[in-house]
Amino acid sequence: MPDLTVTANIDSFLSANDYAAAVALLSLTPEYGSIYVADGVTAQSIATGATPTKLTGFTTDGIDTGTIANAASNQLDLTAGDWLVTLSVSFSGDANVEFYGSVFVDEVQQAQLQFGRKLSTGGDVGSACCMGIVSATAGQALSVRMTSDDAGAVNVTPLDMNLSAEKIS
Repeated sequence: MPDLTVTANIDSFLSANDYAAAVALLSLTPEYGSIYVADGVTAQSIATGATPTKLTGFTTDGIDTGTIANAASNQLDLTAGDWLVTLSVSFSGDANVEFYGSVFVDEVQQAQLQFGRKLSTGGDVGSACCMGIVSATAGQALSVRMTSDDAGAVNVTPLDMNLSAEKIS
């Protein structure tokens, strides 16, 4: 009898329907989703001080396996598990301001998913990205928030921005 291990090429032993059923049974069906804005033009005010402001510039649900993408609420709705999260953003805003961004799971800032970028002169476009792994319980959501080092409120315009998550366990 042949030794069948996880590393064996099981699709050569199973029909397509049996293979799909085995993948589903083993919970190998992927879960992922993304939200984005392309060519954004809407400025958003970032409040004074260290309180992060949720970015509301997401306009479109990206590729999604079901109910993860939620651009209408500017968030990704997660199921329980560990998720690989990526964020990329290009933005314009007030000159000579350092902007700080972070991914949040519900109301909790994720230290492993942060970025900082200073815009110099007017018309400067900054870009930043971050990637990390988060643990979530069912019903938690990912969002993006920003602060600045300025003493007053500042404006930021997300030009192109993508928030993606893929469940890894």
